[in-house]
Amino acid sequence: MCKSSTQNEPTVIYYSRQSKKTYHGRVMDTHNEKLVVSEIQKAMNKWNIPGEVIVFNGMRKDNTPMPIKDQIHLFSSAKFVIGPHGSGLANIAWMDWSGNSKPQVLEFICTPQSKVVQNGCPWGKTYYNLLHVPTPISYHHIGFTSQSTAETTYVNIEDLQKALDVMMSTFPTRLRFMRPVEVADPDGIPFFWHVPKAAGSYANFIFDRGYKLKPHADIGVPRDITMFIHRMEKKLPTTEDAKLATEKCSLIRSAREKVEKAKWPLTRFNDCTAKLSLSQPEHLCLPDCLGFLQTPLLYGAAAIFDITPRKARVATILREPISRFVSQFNYLKTAIWERTYTPTLDSIDTYVQKGNFEKSWMVQVLSNCKTEVTTDSDLNVAKEVLSRMLVGFTDNMAEFFDRLETYWNIPQHLREHAREGPMKQKVNVNTKSKNKTSSPSPATLKVLRHELRHDIALFKYAKDVLWDIQKDIYV
Repeated sequence: MCKSSTQNEPTVIYYSRQSKKTYHGRVMDTHNEKLVVSEIQKAMNKWNIPGEVIVFNGMRKDNTPMPIKDQIHLFSSAKFVIGPHGSGLANIAWMDWSGNSKPQVLEFICTPQSKVVQNGCPWGKTYYNLLHVPTPISYHHIGFTSQSTAETTYVNIEDLQKALDVMMSTFPTRLRFMRPVEVADPDGIPFFWHVPKAAGSYANFIFDRGYKLKPHADIGVPRDITMFIHRMEKKLPTTEDAKLATEKCSLIRSAREKVEKAKWPLTRFNDCTAKLSLSQPEHLCLPDCLGFLQTPLLYGAAAIFDITPRKARVATILREPISRFVSQFNYLKTAIWERTYTPTLDSIDTYVQKGNFEKSWMVQVLSNCKTEVTTDSDLNVAKEVLSRMLVGFTDNMAEFFDRLETYWNIPQHLREHAREGPMKQKVNVNTKSKNKTSSPSPATLKVLRHELRHDIALFKYAKDVLWDIQKDIYV
């Protein structure tokens, strides 16, 4: 779920044993500890965590002991607690154990290489065991180095850096199937994250007719994911699959016949139902022939990668958010075959004034936000997820496809085939709606700029940052 817009910024605490109240040794080496605090701050900056690391040693600024109630208050707000094993670290007991904020702890402990540090080593002296820490707290360890003694301890800075990246990275674990853009993977599966009303029909036409990517599957809702997984598991289409495909194809046929002013032949209708029920040969050969995926359901698609060891090479085409919103509004007034078909007699100004519309859809999807209210933290997650996609834009399609062909390892003869045919054609399945468009007033534009502000910021990040970075990789 999205974080509350009123939630406090995350508190990062480093527990230090550098205090006159420390009686049992195991004090971190002064120089090593300075490096540790510095690395924590660098990691915070790297992962867009605001503020400065708080160094806690059980004392107040006036060098008097900090009252227990103040310690409780401090640690109850902590998102990250880092430090060596010691009594002060027991304050993690006051962290949020409810599961709402998912706090994280990194404890430095003794290992077989540093078992002289204290009795009970190696491994035994950790609050993970002593406090029976529950699942809502994500717990991590790194070991003291071999030069550590009962009096002075050290940690390896490289180990610390790796642990901090694991803790503070906002990249969702569920999306680990996405291969980083800069990492070569000849066996990676071409995956197109479809942003509605961002040249998806045109791109899909090129993928299918130009690059010959298979299987061609319409994965638009969770049930489509389930059906695709069933084919991966060698399960044949069911009567329910056929029924739902027939219903949707009937709507598509009705709409297209009005636009094209011609009846659909039976073969075209049968092809439609076979495609939507995933009943074509290219579907029934899964998982062996898995060579392409296209869907807006990024997190839902993770279930497909649960049953294949291969990773995804994800690409997407983005459109300026306000322009996309207006196009989506006009499209959904006439696209009766869409599951989200929402006919309305309202003008776009009235529609926006009522406020019942998707706000910052891209950030919601990329951060897996379940509510309409997105935050800056959700935006940061969305940026990190988007950075694992090759990005293109509706106003630079030719250059995007140049990069994409290298990224997806499209054979040269198929690149030439796409340029000679599909790329020259204009494709838009909703021609009818072009005559019934609605444009927002200046007042409505002001509202949209506010309500879509996180999507606008994400689009700007992709345009100003990712596009240039990726140029150095795929040009």
